Amino acid sequence: MIDRKYIGGSCPNIACLPSKNVLHSARIASYFRRGEEFGLPAECHRVDMAAVRARKRTMVSGVVNEMYLENYKQTGAELIFGLGRFIGPKTLEVALPGGKTRHLRGTKCHRQHWYAGCTGCSAWLSRCAATHAYRGA
Repeated sequence: MIDRKYIGGSCPNIACLPSKNVLHSARIASYFRRGEEFGLPAECHRVDMAAVRARKRTMVSGVVNEMYLENYKQTGAELIFGLGRFIGPKTLEVALPGGKTRHLRGTKCHRQHWYAGCTGCSAWLSRCAATHAYRGA
């Protein structure tokens, strides 16, 4: 599996999930501010943004990153940080941090499709790569 910067991509790390986490905190704060509407006495409630941020970071580092890393370990898939591009049939070139490159050649996946260009799998890169590790060519 090749990820440019974040394990699992941007959605679980900086986009979708963290945003929803912060929005959930805002929704809870809204309920407290409207307490009288729900039969709760009105009192001053403040939002501790440092705690909201800490909750979000705990979710990302604990749930997301640890879960993905554990999945890689269980499947034997290799996690490579870099930017990949196809340079030929079934062949990827990965620009690694630090300026080095690595070439990876695809093999058949669990459905007998080639990794590079597997159109028969709905999530060919993540599922196939998680099922069978890429090996250097």
